[in-house]
This record gives sequence, C-alpha cells and structure tokens, in this order.
Amino acid sequence: MQEETTKDVSTDTPVTARTFRQRLTGNGTAGGPSWIVKAAVLVTVLAIVLGGLTIAYNMASEEVREGPLFEFMEDWVFKWDVVKAINVGVDWVVVSWDPFFDFIGKVVLGILVPFRDFLLWLPWWMFIAGVALLAWRVVNLKLSLIVTSFLLIMAILGLMDLAMETLAVTFTASLLCVIFGIPVGIAAAASNRFDGVSKPFLDGMQTMPSFVYLVPALMLFGLGMVPAVMATMIYAIPPIIRLTNLGIRQVDAQILEASRSFGTTSWQLLTKVQVPLALPTILAGLNQTVMMALAMVVLASMIGARGLGVEVLTGLGRINAGQAFVGGISIVFMAIILDRNSQGFIKRPESRPAT
Repeated sequence: MQEETTKDVSTDTPVTARTFRQRLTGNGTAGGPSWIVKAAVLVTVLAIVLGGLTIAYNMASEEVREGPLFEFMEDWVFKWDVVKAINVGVDWVVVSWDPFFDFIGKVVLGILVPFRDFLLWLPWWMFIAGVALLAWRVVNLKLSLIVTSFLLIMAILGLMDLAMETLAVTFTASLLCVIFGIPVGIAAAASNRFDGVSKPFLDGMQTMPSFVYLVPALMLFGLGMVPAVMATMIYAIPPIIRLTNLGIRQVDAQILEASRSFGTTSWQLLTKVQVPLALPTILAGLNQTVMMALAMVVLASMIGARGLGVEVLTGLGRINAGQAFVGGISIVFMAIILDRNSQGFIKRPESRPAT
C-alpha cells in the first residue's frame, strides 16, 4: 500500500486529468507532444508578446517612445570612456614593455629571415622539382603533376619571389604555433580546469575578425614582417591547441591503464603512448593551422608583410582586376599545394600509430 502512494504522480495521472503544463511538457505520458506542437506554441507565444509590444508602442506618446522603455538613453553610453581607457593601457604597454617586444621581434626575425633568404636563393627549377617530388612521395604522381603545373604558372606570371616571402611567413608562424600550441593542448588535456578556462579564449580567438589582430600587432611591433608573423600566429593557433587536446583525450583508457600497470612514468606515458596515438589528430590540427596562417598572411600584407597579398591589395587599390586576379589565383594555388601535401602526410601509414 505504501509503495502505491509513493509512485511518481506523473505516471499515475490520467490523460484527462493532466494539467496544461503536463500536456505541454509531456509529463504524465509515455510520449509527449511532437516538436511541431511545441514549435507552434512557441511561435504563438512570441507572436503574442511582439503584438503586445507593437500595440503598446503605437499607443504610447512621443515622450514615452523616446524614453528608456523603448530607446537606450545616451546618458548611459560610456563608449568613449572605455576607448580612452584602452588607449591609455595600450600606450603604457608599448612604452613599458618595449624591451620585451623588441626581444620577441629579434627572435622572430632570427627564424624568418634565414628561411626567407634560403627560399629566395634557391633556384626556381630546384624548388619546383623539390615540391613535385614531395607531392609524388607523399600523395601520388597525379598531384605531383598538378603541383608542377601550378608552380610553373606562378613562375611564368613572375610571382615566385612573392610566393617565397608568403611561404616564409606562413611556415614561421606555423612553427611558432606548433612550439606554443602543442604544449598548451597537452596541458588542457591533462587538466579539466585549465581546459575550461582556455575554451573561452580559444572561442574568442577563432570568432574575432582577423583584421582586429592587425591593430595590436602593428602598435606593439610596428610595420614589417614581425607583426605579420605575430598576428598570424595568434589567429592560427587555436586549431592545433583544440585538436591536440581532443586527440590526447580520445586515447583509450584501457591502453593508459595497461601502460601504468607496467610502471610507466607520466613523461613516458605522454611521449610514448598518448602523443603517438593522438598523432593523426594533432597533424589534422597542424593542417588547419597552416591553412589559417596562409589566409592571415594575405591580410597581414596590409602592415608591410609583402608576399602575394601585395598583388591583391595593389590590384584593388588601382581597380586593376587583372592584377588582383593573378595574385588571388596564386594564393589559391599555394593553398591547394599546402593542403594536399599535409593531408597526404596525415594519411600515410608512417603517421599512424602501430596497432
């Protein structure tokens, strides 16, 4: 008798005795209203609310319409105070931290300049042959022929030097993303708290318009290739952090438990088990990072990075559709070459963990 009285009320409520809330939410029945009924109720409620607001607005006087009930008051706007505070903070950082940013600039140039000079020194035919050979070994002969044709077209158009500068900035930014992104991804995989804190920052970095990164980079590092590399790195680093985190978290728990049972240390577990098993996912993140870096380098040409983006910007500035198209199609060629080669490397058996 006591068991019958303690049963869930919703399961014993007859269909005819259900309240409106139970009918709407489905409590008291095995099923519930379909999504069509729920959507119709939601649309009806919204229509009633909007209709009431419309009637109230039309019946209100001019003073009420311009009041805080319908219009946000200008006295409540503090936009310029916030802008002034941000500018003051940025000026303080630029002046006080100048030695630090100068050191970062020298480090970036120490990586970028030798790589760029080497690419510019390399004979054009040797570069084309090397990239074609890489495409053949990593993917297949078909891609090798396509890559060769793309690079020959760029050489005929006289854009090889600009392409080398773009490639140098892209690879430098990608290298910095790997150096800083993979450790951050490993830390996020090891700590749920750190992962939760880092997610909002990564979301903001991926959703913020790419032009926004040019402003602080320009103010902190001035014009040239260094701010282009730094802005590109900030814009392109989230994918490798996220996919490193995801790849390590997806490693089978039974494999980790078996490794620990054999006395594996934390460092050995990370370097010999987790990272090798997560390597395909990490490489997929690297592929996305390289693609985003190439896209950002084009925009970074606005602050003195040169490269293929200069052709596009110059064509737009002079309303020269041909020049802009030539630069744009060359960027597309480079994107295809980098994407297909990196994807081919990810799919190679050597990059997959042994079973």
